[in-house]
Amino acid sequence: MQLVTRLCLIAFSGALGIAVAYRLTPEAMAVVVGVLMGVLASLPIALIVIYAMRRPVQPRDEDAPAHPEPPVAHPMPYPAHGLPHGAQAPQIVVVPMPQAAMPRQMAGMWPQATMPSPAPRDFHIIGEDE
Repeated sequence: MQLVTRLCLIAFSGALGIAVAYRLTPEAMAVVVGVLMGVLASLPIALIVIYAMRRPVQPRDEDAPAHPEPPVAHPMPYPAHGLPHGAQAPQIVVVPMPQAAMPRQMAGMWPQATMPSPAPRDFHIIGEDE
């Protein structure tokens, strides 16, 4: 029963495709053929990607674990009262923003050069009486 249903569906799709193809302009048919050829051209790469993704990953060295542990940074042990003997605390310098007025230029960083006004244009309309 399923085989008959599939064959009927394929026959109907083919007949519908032929009926539509006879009504298409040559340009539209070229677009359809181009899309189909593009899809067919991408199939080999898609199959290669699917094959590569389904393959199990094997470690190169049998002694090495498959997932090595990431390195962990351990904090330096400090005495209870703070820094180790002879160490200085880091110095942090805070600089306030300058209070000078900044030029108001939103378009860019540098001032825009002014362009001289263009010379007036003279238009001649073809076919007009002079």
